[in-house]
Amino acid sequence: MGQLYLTDICKALDIKMVKNSQVNMLRKDQNGLAVYVGEQWYIIYDETMPLEEKRFTLAHELGHIFLNHKRKESLLNDNAQEYEADIFAEGLLNLLAALEQRFNTAPKIYQFYPARCKTTIRLLERKDVAE
Repeated sequence: MGQLYLTDICKALDIKMVKNSQVNMLRKDQNGLAVYVGEQWYIIYDETMPLEEKRFTLAHELGHIFLNHKRKESLLNDNAQEYEADIFAEGLLNLLAALEQRFNTAPKIYQFYPARCKTTIRLLERKDVAE
């Protein structure tokens, strides 16, 4: 069965994925981090995690980006934002699983619903999503 990869979503939206071993930015209690530098979003992730944890972490960090969460400089976690990003990740991963099961591959999805795919991509590419 073909797989819809979260990495493809990141590439389509020009969100750079960076292994933590390359930048060493994650604290020991962090699996991932979304950061906005200049005009670019980055998701830093712990590449030593099992695949399913990496998928959830990536989806979670995408949640922070799309929900327009601002990272605070304090060491305190904003539990509400973390919860929202978790819910976003669960929904995104469930949607991708359902689409994979129904269509097997992303090109088939686009073939059946090109207008909706284009609309969704346009919405995700809106500049104010990253601001």
